Amino acid sequence: MDLCLNLDLDTSEEENIDFVIEQLNDALAYENMEDILPLPRARCPIIKFKDNITKISCDICLNNRLAIRNTSLLRDYMCIDERTVKLGLIIKYWAKKRKINNTYNGTLSSYAYIIMLINFLQRREPPILPCLQTMQDENCYPVGEDMIDNFQCYYYTDMEKLKKFGEENKESLGELFIGFLQLYAHNFNYKNHVLSIRTGRYLTKREKNWTVREGNARTHNYFALEDPFEVTHNLARNSELVGLKEIRYEFARGYRLATNGSNMDQICKTF
Repeated sequence: MDLCLNLDLDTSEEENIDFVIEQLNDALAYENMEDILPLPRARCPIIKFKDNITKISCDICLNNRLAIRNTSLLRDYMCIDERTVKLGLIIKYWAKKRKINNTYNGTLSSYAYIIMLINFLQRREPPILPCLQTMQDENCYPVGEDMIDNFQCYYYTDMEKLKKFGEENKESLGELFIGFLQLYAHNFNYKNHVLSIRTGRYLTKREKNWTVREGNARTHNYFALEDPFEVTHNLARNSELVGLKEIRYEFARGYRLATNGSNMDQICKTF
């Protein structure tokens, strides 16, 4: 579960961040939360913990207005076609069981997998999802008037008009899941391409200036996923070569098992 705490406080100052994170840490400890991990120096200050009753993992970030807008965008994509929600749950469950959903271990976040899914569904023939950021409507925010932290955050928001957008595509959940696994196991060009739901297509690493940076401890660009609003941010920037190989292996393994008739328990079996 991801939460955002918006405060009337300048979180660009380290002492303010330290104070808030310390207060949150003490409050969570008082409530007997588990695995509390404060990360005040993360790109976006955050504190991670696990609920002591439900065992649900939670993140609380500070003043991340872009994250709130991202959440709204993903919510609206999810309501266009019910297959998107179901596939998202399947993929997140699979990635968690196969242990490839932790950015701190060099793999990917659950958010990144949803971005991969949306782009996959945008590119189906016929498409299941539109590209909301390239659509225009007089009832939506006009371009230039929906800025957050100097990033353009416009997208089309009249979801009622899009309820039947993907109905011409008759692929089942199983067919789409197998197609998703196949794409990132064998077909996606990791060396040159950048996945972008903002444009509904693939960009190139060259045009984004996201070439591989050997020896950079924080940004590798072996895999490139453009954040839909913060377009300078590569969501897979921390995926090391070893982590990317692990991710691609799991996609290939899942695809092999799925096409050989294995069930989801076998595909998602924890090792």
